[in-house]
Amino acid sequence: MITAPAWAWEVDMSRRQTDFDRIEDRSRMPASVDVTETILNLQKWIEPALPVQDVVILNTENGFVPDRLHLRKGQNYRVTLVNLNEKKRNISFILDDFAENHATPFAEGKAFEIKPQKTGEFVFHSPETSFRGRMIVVDPDSARTPASRK
Repeated sequence: MITAPAWAWEVDMSRRQTDFDRIEDRSRMPASVDVTETILNLQKWIEPALPVQDVVILNTENGFVPDRLHLRKGQNYRVTLVNLNEKKRNISFILDDFAENHATPFAEGKAFEIKPQKTGEFVFHSPETSFRGRMIVVDPDSARTPASRK
């Protein structure tokens, strides 16, 4: 008969908290405490990690491509501007309603992030070329009807 050695396990109970009514560490709350505020604070940290949808706007000799964007309220977007206009090699991009103003040198990309908080139609433009585009922000919760039913 083969026997295996047995080891004794020891548990250190000296660090066990004996006074459960008094909490020293305020970052750890008891289950009886409302955690709504804690959850709201946690959302501030998680929100930047939410997925970002990429949008590319080309500035060509014939205007912006696309010249009309449909975005959803509350969604994170990374907008990349690319100047492909050989005649005007240094063009500005202005989106006043989102406080975004950028210089776009020829064949270089310029990126910025936005998160639309209100619905509506917003204009972006380039003063050097007089080209205009529209950014249409819709509420994702609103019911949309197909064009065939209108």
